[in-house]
Amino acid sequence: MNSLALVQGFISMLWLEHGLSENTQAAYKKDIELFERWLSDGRSKTLTSTVPEDILAYLSFRLEQGAKASSSARSLSSLRRLYKYLVREGMVELDPTDNIESPKLGRKLPSSLSEEDIEALI
Repeated sequence: MNSLALVQGFISMLWLEHGLSENTQAAYKKDIELFERWLSDGRSKTLTSTVPEDILAYLSFRLEQGAKASSSARSLSSLRRLYKYLVREGMVELDPTDNIESPKLGRKLPSSLSEEDIEALI
């Protein structure tokens, strides 16, 4: 199966089985297409020949290019879903994302009320 059909099958599954919105489907598709482009760019790899080291190298590349941790985490999430689908459909034997941890995301601290806000509440 060529990669275009593979990705389209995955996107269709997202809608059929999970009811994901068009925007979410488009985000997954974009993440996968960026990864696929990176794989084929001088690496002679395909989505079905990916190994864990490829995933790690891609995430490192994204961080070097200035991607935020949240963007890399979403990318990894997209790839995780893709590879779970590919394993389930028998297109790959092992999931290369299995033992890869998501980038740690910082948590925003809540903003505090000003004295004026407190006075207004009282």
